[in-house]
Amino acid sequence: MKNIFLQAYYHGNLGDDLFIKILCQRYPDIRFDLIIAGNNDNRIDSIPNLNLIRRDVAYRVKNKLITGFTKKSMASRMAARSECAILLGGSMFMEMGESKWKRILAGYREICSAAPHYFIIGANFGPYHTDGFLKEYHDFFADTDSVSFRDKWSAQLFPDIKNISCSPDIVFQLDMPKAEKKKRIAVSPIWIDDREEFAGSDRYYSTLAKFCDEAAGKGYEIDLIGFCREQNDDRACGKIVSNASDDAKKYIHTVIYNGDIDSVLSVIASAEAMVATRFHAMILGFLADCMVYPVIYSNKMENVLNDLDYKGQFAHLKTLSQLNTDMVLDENNRADISEFVRLSQNQFNALDKYLGRSK
Repeated sequence: MKNIFLQAYYHGNLGDDLFIKILCQRYPDIRFDLIIAGNNDNRIDSIPNLNLIRRDVAYRVKNKLITGFTKKSMASRMAARSECAILLGGSMFMEMGESKWKRILAGYREICSAAPHYFIIGANFGPYHTDGFLKEYHDFFADTDSVSFRDKWSAQLFPDIKNISCSPDIVFQLDMPKAEKKKRIAVSPIWIDDREEFAGSDRYYSTLAKFCDEAAGKGYEIDLIGFCREQNDDRACGKIVSNASDDAKKYIHTVIYNGDIDSVLSVIASAEAMVATRFHAMILGFLADCMVYPVIYSNKMENVLNDLDYKGQFAHLKTLSQLNTDMVLDENNRADISEFVRLSQNQFNALDKYLGRSK
């Protein structure tokens, strides 16, 4: 079995786990090697060709010895022996503190230099705020075999790099389970309490709680879906429940993703509508033919809505203070994604060509 070295976000986030699931299922005859933190207990059910290598004590000792003798880390040696390396993910190129983003970029460069070929799939660029950050990544992207962005805004930042392309998000090609629509509304929140950019957005939880009160009063069941426990989505769900009325609590159900992808997808598939703060909650809602009300916390969501020519209602998280069922249960909140479903396959064009695969 051929192997590919994989760099990806593996921390129990449903959206990122969907990326990995789709990639592994597309190439079932290839083993994907992914190095993860030693204490990482995340799991994705039913992916037999994903090989997780834990950076535990034994790994760190071995890595130190090998690096001392060869001047190359275990990761770079693994990448060099692979068919190629893939950087897979969405928000992989965000400008944080200078030391942090330079350390992250150095990790990408190490594998890119070691691997026979290097492909970036499914990402968006930014947010960023300095020309230096943009230039460093410009030079890095030029050294790769292919960069496939998921939004036009990101791609247009690098017009001179010929190996850059743009196709819709990978998750658009996911087959959603078939489910009968019920009188249910799914709500996907995020935890904002420790994020500086949302300082002063205290009404976020209470607004969602009031919405649950109104929806429950009209007989709707509400599914609060936490996409990532490590990023405290479960705490966000708990805060919404605590702010809801006692009568509404009888109608609220909390679903926290724990590696069982299909069970969460089934919940979304049965909903009439989705209030989506999570990026991939928005996409999964569209795939499930829900009325989708995006609560935008990042320009990556707005960029995709612009690409979709979305005509429905939405709000920005920072200014969210009113939300009612009329705003959410609006037929204009659907989107025709048929072309996006087809074009999302193009995320894998360069990799398919390298591996000698036809569509």
